[in-house]
Amino acid sequence: MDSLFWDAPDVVRFGIAENLYGSEEIRNFRASRPNPKIEREIFNLKVVAFGKDTATVTLEFRRIINGVERFGRQSQTWYRFADGWKVVSAHVSLLPVGAAQP
Repeated sequence: MDSLFWDAPDVVRFGIAENLYGSEEIRNFRASRPNPKIEREIFNLKVVAFGKDTATVTLEFRRIINGVERFGRQSQTWYRFADGWKVVSAHVSLLPVGAAQP
């Protein structure tokens, strides 16, 4: 997963409980995660391109956390560099338990 993120100090990932700035913080977070394989159901996936080098991705997801069904959302901005497409900004959040679900 690390290879999908831009390897630069300006890349940003806002997670459920963390704000990560720079590729080093993102790599360290992923390395310290107790369960790097997070299973989820994805829906309402939208990919919108802006020219040939920039795109945004938004989606909603459902996953089970400690036996509780949770819904969340994710957004990413991708840019095509010389070495391929990379995430330059990402956001992941969970909706409050009991919030209106899709």
